[in-house]
Amino acid sequence: MNPIFSTAGVTLAALMAACAQTPSAHDVQTAALDCAAIEAQIDTAADAQRAAAQLQHDAWKAVVPFAVMARYGRAKAAANESQQRLDALRQQAALRGCAIPTL
Repeated sequence: MNPIFSTAGVTLAALMAACAQTPSAHDVQTAALDCAAIEAQIDTAADAQRAAAQLQHDAWKAVVPFAVMARYGRAKAAANESQQRLDALRQQAALRGCAIPTL
C-alpha cells in the first residue's frame, strides 16, 4: 500500500475522532441548580473554555503534522462543548433571575 495513502487515512481518522461529540446530561443537571451553584458551574466552564483555547493555540507545537490536527480538533471540540455548557448555565441563571457577572 502506498505510504502516502496510509498516512492520509490515519490523519482522516484522527480528525474524525477529534470532531466527534457525544451528547451530555448537562442540561438535565442544570435545571436543578440554585444561583450559587450555577455561578460556580459558570466559573468552571469558563476555565475549561480558556484551557481548551490555550490547547488549541498550542497545537502547533506537536512535531508530527497529523498530531497537530488531532490535538487542534480535540481542543476545538472541547472549546465548543465548554461554550455550549457556559451558554446553558447563563440561560438557567437568567431564567432564575440570578445576578451572574459576564466574563
